[in-house]
Amino acid sequence: MSEDQAKIINHTITRLLSRREHSQFELIQKLVARDLDEKLCYKQLQFFIDRRIQCDQRYVEAYVRSAFLKGKGPQVIRQTLSQHNIEGVQVNDNIYREEYDWYNLAEVVREKRFGEAPPVDFIDKQKQMCFLQYRGFEQAHIKAAAG
Repeated sequence: MSEDQAKIINHTITRLLSRREHSQFELIQKLVARDLDEKLCYKQLQFFIDRRIQCDQRYVEAYVRSAFLKGKGPQVIRQTLSQHNIEGVQVNDNIYREEYDWYNLAEVVREKRFGEAPPVDFIDKQKQMCFLQYRGFEQAHIKAAAG
């Protein structure tokens, strides 16, 4: 049975990784949800990690890029990655790469939702600031975008 499960685990990991990058945590969660042996899942996953088929660093890079393109701010990205047990320098290095202009993105997201005109009064400004905060932007980005 263990050999059959190992084949199922390998096949499942291969299929999942062929579609998109996954974190180690995410793969284990998906495998265990299929009632597969957790220890065996970790053992089989290590095979993929050792051969750099699965890499949390690549997952972080892909996730940050994808979230940026969807208009999500660094706080939401950081929070989501921490739910995948990925935190610290690895995350911050990817979030604060030069290619990601968070100030510009906050402005673009604000304009898409509220139009190009700056907020007219305090209530409009509060609405826009709350929206940007909800999207995960930091205070400096929000202040720059909402005026």
